[in-house]
Amino acid sequence: MGTARNIELYSLAYRLALKQISELQKREQPNIALRLHASIRRQLKKGANDPFFIVVEALKNVRLSNVSAGQSAGADETLARKRPRRRQRQKLLRIYRETAASLQK
Repeated sequence: MGTARNIELYSLAYRLALKQISELQKREQPNIALRLHASIRRQLKKGANDPFFIVVEALKNVRLSNVSAGQSAGADETLARKRPRRRQRQKLLRIYRETAASLQK
């Protein structure tokens, strides 16, 4: 894959991923943007070429690193967050489709 395409994929994936992280989470974890950046770069180096899946994997990596760092939410909090995450995924999918449609024009 060409450098220009990688830059385009990185930019799109990073913007989409950053939109999915709340301001509260950004304040509580100031290095979250750096972890997203590193995760997206790793995936691009492995040859990933779909921004939607890059974003999903980057968000998974960020959440997994929070759990391994001992920042796991309690059981009640986890249940309360399931619906917003579903809405988040739906919103991300809608944004991805709109972006993909605009890139094809």
